[in-house]
Amino acid sequence: MFSAITEFVRNYFLNPLEDPQKYGPFNPVNTLAYAAIALAAIYLIYRLIRQLGIEINEQFFYSIIPFVFLGSTIRVCVDAKVLPRELYLITPGIYVTVFIATISSILFALALQKKKGVHLAKTVKAIGVMLALTALFFLLIKTGFSLPNVRYGVMIIALALVGVGTLELLNRVRKKTSGNLERMTVLSQGFDGAASFIGVQFGGYAGQHVVENFIFGSIGPVFFFLIKVAFAILLVEIVGRELKESRERETRGYILLIITVFGLAPGLRDFLRIVLGV
Repeated sequence: MFSAITEFVRNYFLNPLEDPQKYGPFNPVNTLAYAAIALAAIYLIYRLIRQLGIEINEQFFYSIIPFVFLGSTIRVCVDAKVLPRELYLITPGIYVTVFIATISSILFALALQKKKGVHLAKTVKAIGVMLALTALFFLLIKTGFSLPNVRYGVMIIALALVGVGTLELLNRVRKKTSGNLERMTVLSQGFDGAASFIGVQFGGYAGQHVVENFIFGSIGPVFFFLIKVAFAILLVEIVGRELKESRERETRGYILLIITVFGLAPGLRDFLRIVLGV
């Protein structure tokens, strides 16, 4: 029994981490397991933030985004061999590493806010930007500040903006408006879909996740982008409809933040890899 469990863990979890080229980094089993862990972590982090008395507003939302840049840049540093391939620097370990950096920054910012009156979001954003730019600097040094595929980067950004434009067009037809957080959510998911589409269709890259590979193989890479945009717009609509009361504003903001993170993180990694030719 124990040997069977060990074999199961090795086949579906350890082998993909140790040798992703041979086994593929993701499979249906580890994908479901990581998703379950992520859902549990999302809930616990939400409870922790509320317990710390932090208001989840637009300022807090944007203060977290630099840490997404940090995680994606570190991950590309591993791809470019700036950093060694360690479990805490690749998925899913990189999420834990970035979370530790983020929560440490939040705790420091809380202490500074109580002592000096400096707004928490400003301190958290400053730390995140500093760390992200440092990681990006070392990555650019490794690649010689070369941007061989900048044209693909422009295409990715343009497509992501098309996603936001679609949201605005639908809002105009329905005579509704969306806030910046909703726009950022759609932008991030569209960015991820666009990066995957451009990378696979034009850049010679291959998909790594189970769902995207299924879509690539069955209906084509461009549909992954279209599905991601449609998915984001639908989620924004559902969240806005179900959590429309003012007392639910923070919950709505947190859900939109999580959706943004899970779109922007892989999208930025793909974007940097493509533009830098890593």
